Amino acid sequence: MHLSPKQEQAASMLARGHTITDIAKMIDVNRVTVHRWTKIQDFQDYLEDQKVKEKTLRLATTQTTPEELVQALIKDAHSCLSEILRSGQNEKARVDAAKYILERYEEITEQSSSLSLQDWLNA
Repeated sequence: MHLSPKQEQAASMLARGHTITDIAKMIDVNRVTVHRWTKIQDFQDYLEDQKVKEKTLRLATTQTTPEELVQALIKDAHSCLSEILRSGQNEKARVDAAKYILERYEEITEQSSSLSLQDWLNA
């Protein structure tokens, strides 16, 4: 199943902290519809991805150095993988999120520092 544009918008808004009632009003659907969407696996997976992107964006705008940002992101990725080992629920979304964070490391550091992952880990 693919999500409709309204479903994607609702998931993005949930990831940013909007309530179901507010989302329903903003995208012009019944709040019961939004609540029903939250039970759909594809919606849940997309929501998890959006939450990771939102958290990454917040970290990128609040951290003062690339090293602090990387530390926070790697810690989150490790927590994500640990949660998978413990819960086994929604594994694909969580693994994809962890991979997303780790793959973005090079992009983040290239923009603000020449520090390589290996150099950072050896420091």
